[in-house]
Amino acid sequence: MRRIVITGMGIVSCLGNNRQEVLESLRRGRSGIEFIPERKALGFRSALGGRIRNLPSPNIPKRNLRQMGPGSLLAVHATRQALEGAELEPHQIRHERVGVIIGNVGNMQDTYQQCRMFHDKTQKLGGTAEQKVMGDSVSANLSVLLGTRGYSLTVSAACASGAAAIGLAAQLIRTGLQDLCICGGTQEDAWESVCHFDALQAFSVRESEPSKASRPFDKHRDGLVPSAGSGIVVLEELEHAKQRGARICAELIGYALNSDGYDMTNPSGEGSIRCMEQALHEAGIMPDQVDYINAHATSTLVGDAMEAQAIAKIFAKGPYVSSTKSMTGHDAGAAGSNAAV
Repeated sequence: MRRIVITGMGIVSCLGNNRQEVLESLRRGRSGIEFIPERKALGFRSALGGRIRNLPSPNIPKRNLRQMGPGSLLAVHATRQALEGAELEPHQIRHERVGVIIGNVGNMQDTYQQCRMFHDKTQKLGGTAEQKVMGDSVSANLSVLLGTRGYSLTVSAACASGAAAIGLAAQLIRTGLQDLCICGGTQEDAWESVCHFDALQAFSVRESEPSKASRPFDKHRDGLVPSAGSGIVVLEELEHAKQRGARICAELIGYALNSDGYDMTNPSGEGSIRCMEQALHEAGIMPDQVDYINAHATSTLVGDAMEAQAIAKIFAKGPYVSSTKSMTGHDAGAAGSNAAV
């Protein structure tokens, strides 16, 4: 069985625009959640969110830039960090054994809005609107920009998208279909991407205390807080990494993905239990060998309770458990990959 290692990581978050900034925010307990006046003006029930701040303009050829929406741009920043950390040169990834697998739940909502506005004059949209909104926009844009020639796929699995992309990439490497994958998730910062959750009344309305609004597992939690970002890792077959002298950050020893098969917004918890059991089985370890769990816990009443019960059932005495979403909010398509980074 081929072993899989992580050799590079990159992140863009409301906590910072690289790993060092994000880590410093986490250590200091510095929340990235804020009140966003524009959303209140749009009629949002909750105007809380985690936004990307002070991100430098990317050095991207104009031809590529014109085809990228905000989700792609965030992924470019995180990917470049990951490649730099992995010490990979451009010629090393322009190969059919190198893939790009990205998790995403939606692209360029503002372009969709323009489509509605200019429905009778579509030429105003320009010649790159389609490249921005197509389902595989982010993975396709990254593949073209980097020149990779292996698998190029987009995974859409709601807020598991980023983690699912990493898992799929691991399977491609483990089965010998790829040697290296650039993988993770991205979530654009656009009100159109989150307004439907506001309509569901899924967001916290603790607007007077933005930094304390997202409170996973807390008995006074009243909903999640949406945010944006991107988390990317470089996954590599162990011997491939050794041959090029790569610095190994971690080994991915177990992964699982399944469906609850019950309800989209009110899970039974049975699927979560099975998923953790399957991941432990693949890793070949016992529950008492796990030291820490970064829980999905998004600060919702039902979801957090279900997840806590599932964890308690698998881990009797329990490892340490927390959720970084208390400071980042819920970055949806990037949630799993940002947590991994």
